[in-house]
Amino acid sequence: MSAGRRWLFPFASSLVVVGLAAAAGYLATQRLAGPEGVPAMAAGCVVGLLAHWCGLAVLIVAGFDDLNRRATATLMAMAVRLGAVVMLGAAAALSGMFGISPLLIWIVISHLVALFVDTLWLLNVERNQTEKTS
Repeated sequence: MSAGRRWLFPFASSLVVVGLAAAAGYLATQRLAGPEGVPAMAAGCVVGLLAHWCGLAVLIVAGFDDLNRRATATLMAMAVRLGAVVMLGAAAALSGMFGISPLLIWIVISHLVALFVDTLWLLNVERNQTEKTS
């Protein structure tokens, strides 16, 4: 698999999985949070995805493909992802445009779902790298 295509997979798969989570929670959010819940759900999913994608961009820039820099790149990506989700979430919450409760709940849901996909992808990359070297 080419390097560009390998990096496209975590970006696209996180978008798909967060979209599926939002689709699964749409009716419940609408019923429990009322009409303001759906825009807050969408904003929360966008915040979670953008933070996730910031972390993936840091992996690329920090040299994740170099085995000597992989641990540092992973830790940097985690820090950037956390900082991005906190800053973007605070900006969305303080904007007053969204209901706070559904916004924060969906930020957490989308962030956790994207992290799950990212973890599976990172484990697969590590396993493939180990198989190549042995």
